[in-house]
Amino acid sequence: MRIWTAQFGYDGQDRVDITRGSAAGVRAFAPSWKLVSGVKDGSLSWGRYTELYLEEMRVSWIDQRKWWARLLRMPSVTLVCYCKFTPEHQCHRFLLADILVQIQQRYGVPVERMGERP
Repeated sequence: MRIWTAQFGYDGQDRVDITRGSAAGVRAFAPSWKLVSGVKDGSLSWGRYTELYLEEMRVSWIDQRKWWARLLRMPSVTLVCYCKFTPEHQCHRFLLADILVQIQQRYGVPVERMGERP
């Protein structure tokens, strides 16, 4: 699996929308509105956001297994959301990319983190 990240405007065939507002009915990888609003209003630190997002993904792994299975079978994926790219990678698309790498490595599936698409 090759894992890319990108801003929302990327429209390649391997595009997976992981936003809360526009994920075309698939919310398995999107942060809750509570997390989104906490980041926007400054009430959540990045560290706390990360903890809460990872917990949400643990629940999603159990409750949304079919979406995880579909995503993990893709040979190439580009995770997209609205966040601007920052050198600190403070966006859930980078957290999800890390989760996917860990899962694939755990199961012995070749995986490569490709970085941010232009």
